[in-house]
Amino acid sequence: IAYKDRSAAIDRVLWKWVAHPDPFSSVMLIEGYAVGMWKHTVTKDRVVITVSPFQPLKKAAARAVADAARRFADFLKLDLELTN
Repeated sequence: IAYKDRSAAIDRVLWKWVAHPDPFSSVMLIEGYAVGMWKHTVTKDRVVITVSPFQPLKKAAARAVADAARRFADFLKLDLELTN
C-alpha cells in the first residue's frame, strides 16, 4: 500500500475499491493479491462477516476465506455468520 506502484498486489482498475475510504482495512488477500473486500459486524453472540470478492473465488480461495473467517470468530469466541 505504501508503494507508488501497487500492481504486484492489485490490478490498477481495482485500486479505487481498495483505497477508499481506508486503505489499511477490509481488503481480502489470497497469496498476497487483493481479491476483494470484507467487513464484519459483532453482535452479542456472533460475528457476521460479509465478503465481496471482485470476481467469483475459486474453490481453494473460497475455502481459505472461510477458514480465515472461522479463525477470526474463534478468536472473538463468537459464532460465525459468513455471507456474500
